[in-house]
Amino acid sequence: MKQFIILLFLANYWIFNAFAQSQTKDSLFHTLKHSHDSLKGKIYAKLAWEYRFTNPDSTILFVQKGLEYKNNSDTKVSLYKTLGIAYTIKTNYPKAIELFKKSLKISQETNNLKAQAHSETNIGVVYYYQGDYATCQDYYFKALITLEKLGDARGITTCLQNIGSVYVKLSKYDKALNYYQEALRKHDEYQGTPNDRATIIQNIAMIYADNELDSALIYYEQAEKIFIETKNYRNLGGTNTNQGKLYIRLKKHKKAMEYFRAAVKYQQKIGNNKGELNTLSAISQLYMDIEKYDSALFYSQKAHTKAKSLKTQRKLFEVNQRLVQVYEQLGNYRLALQYQKENEILQDSLYGLDMQKHISELEAKYHTQKKEQEIQLLNKDILIKQQKNQAQTLYIVLLISILVALAVFVFFLLNRIRYKRKLLLQRQQLHEKEKNEQALLVKQSQLEQEKEAAERKRKETENLKLKQEIEYKNRELLSMTMNMSDKNKALNEVLQHLKESPEISIKKIQSVINDNLNLDADWEKLQLHFNEVHPHFFETLRELHPKITSLELKHCAYLKIDLSIKEIARLLNISPKSVQMAHYRLKKKMQLAPDLTLSNYLHSLKN
Repeated sequence: MKQFIILLFLANYWIFNAFAQSQTKDSLFHTLKHSHDSLKGKIYAKLAWEYRFTNPDSTILFVQKGLEYKNNSDTKVSLYKTLGIAYTIKTNYPKAIELFKKSLKISQETNNLKAQAHSETNIGVVYYYQGDYATCQDYYFKALITLEKLGDARGITTCLQNIGSVYVKLSKYDKALNYYQEALRKHDEYQGTPNDRATIIQNIAMIYADNELDSALIYYEQAEKIFIETKNYRNLGGTNTNQGKLYIRLKKHKKAMEYFRAAVKYQQKIGNNKGELNTLSAISQLYMDIEKYDSALFYSQKAHTKAKSLKTQRKLFEVNQRLVQVYEQLGNYRLALQYQKENEILQDSLYGLDMQKHISELEAKYHTQKKEQEIQLLNKDILIKQQKNQAQTLYIVLLISILVALAVFVFFLLNRIRYKRKLLLQRQQLHEKEKNEQALLVKQSQLEQEKEAAERKRKETENLKLKQEIEYKNRELLSMTMNMSDKNKALNEVLQHLKESPEISIKKIQSVINDNLNLDADWEKLQLHFNEVHPHFFETLRELHPKITSLELKHCAYLKIDLSIKEIARLLNISPKSVQMAHYRLKKKMQLAPDLTLSNYLHSLKN
């Protein structure tokens, strides 16, 4: 099931009040220049906050500068908190947890319950991203207790949703639904914002989307109506995409396409590239389902381009799989194979991520199940002890207190040992992962080099073969041309003798001439061989110069095979000067530049 929310960091209303009326960046920079050192840390904290999502590196720089000044506890909490957000966005999760725990420690020391709840939630979010759902849930429940102390209804509502999202990951959908419904009840009780209500409704819709499609659509429509009224285009795009997917399952493809197109419009409006990628992928799947493979190819290629630009390996793998299917259906097995090979490279890295995530989820399910059993046993044990305690003395009560204190001490001791072991294991796993990734990169590099060398060798062989064929054809063409020239020369000599010696038999001479002086037939043979070497040459000339004559085409052909003026004159039985004049008129007819020779122009034309 696709999860719609973790309300990242609950940040927009728990950060100290100055952020609620966030000043513009320019105004903050101006204030920074003219402020006293005692205020600069706070201003740097505000600047860091402004850049937390758009430029995490700038956020890190501003926090580091802010920490150089002497700050009060609230400012320190804000600096560490904002820095933790930046490192979370950069997926440096261990660093993010370290910073959030610093923020948590300061909050606890100063009894700042709002900041404490915020830090506990942030730590839970990071563990959620790492797939450590058991630890994530521990921190969410801690945050819930802190929020209940504060009486913060909105915070409690959000925390209930986050706990529900963990149960979704653990495939405990009934419990997830209970927490979402409790969040909705709490929201309506304190009359929260429409957008918050729509978000909860959408989460409930996702629970129903597995089996009760009609109920899911009803909840989605309620959320969509609110998002339209509040112009919340980001959530609206996601809602429309989910609605489209449900209509595909209901075989209502036309209705699904309406929602997908609306989703793309909203996503493009706000530049939500990841959302648009998901929608484009869903559209391509729709066209595959209805066997419109050309349309499926178009949207798959768009999704592939966007996945490449966003560097989202998992989504790229999904889109590539669809491209393989589309090209197979279209009969283009070469491109199908190309995308299949690309996926084989992606599969290795995704396999490691999936295995790590799967292991984390199994561990989380195990720990959750174990905790639930412990709670049940503990409740049963407490009930028995309560019945016995009615008849026991103060001595037993004191003894139990001592035992409980000892158990707590042992628990914390064991927990500390387990934490150290877990940290060591994570470091070892990280080191092993880095080694595997480096080995994979070396292997990929070697394969690419071998592939490039083989491709280069194949092209060189093909080029050499092609060159040899062209040289052979050119030699054959020149040989034929010279034979024509020699034959014409011999026949012209016979005609000359005829003029000089009238007593020779006229019929005999005419017979020789008729048998051999057939220039048109020879030209057709020459033209046939010429087209084998230079295909489309005559066709290109006629397209560029429609008024060119057959005789001018002959001149062009002879120049293309590098015959000299004298050789062309002998072949056409005219004087070299006549050949030059013909070439001059042809160049003028073609409107060539004065500094461009006719021969160079003809050689520049593609065959």
